[in-house]
Amino acid sequence: MKKVVCYFLFHLISYNCLAEDKDMIPPLSPGEGYAILPLSIHGTPPKSVKLQDPKSFGKSYIFKSPATGNNFKIIKLPAGNYRWTKVIANRSYLFNLKEKQFDLIIHEGAINYGGHLTIDINWTFGTATFDYLNRSSETIEELESCCQKLLEQHPLTFTGNTKDPFIKFYLETIQMDSTK
Repeated sequence: MKKVVCYFLFHLISYNCLAEDKDMIPPLSPGEGYAILPLSIHGTPPKSVKLQDPKSFGKSYIFKSPATGNNFKIIKLPAGNYRWTKVIANRSYLFNLKEKQFDLIIHEGAINYGGHLTIDINWTFGTATFDYLNRSSETIEELESCCQKLLEQHPLTFTGNTKDPFIKFYLETIQMDSTK
């Protein structure tokens, strides 16, 4: 139990909000949506992680130099389907994520969250483990602390591979509280 509590405290304290200067998040153009890109890095961080449109020669975004711990970035992307496809650890190691189906759908005019990508690279054996976890409550908490205006102006949607009623429940609860 003590180990679990320490793990969560460490990750709560070590969040790196990289929302391109929280007050300067660029406004959306037609056909765009916001993407929440949370990465949880254990051990030595990779050089970069790639989010890509699954089409050949599709649009892509490279999350450069994530830090150890939790990273949280908000960017705008053209609406469409994206997938975490590649982790570049260093010159010698590249990990392909295409088959894992860590997907993110960008809906026009919305704040889109697909999940937290966790990366744990073992340099001793040249291996890594990856997971895509739904931590929507952490995401809402981070958005409320860094980007409240953005959250008030655009709907938050979960676009992961599973259904998640939490965001809808949370937003309805907030709306009911504000009408009282």
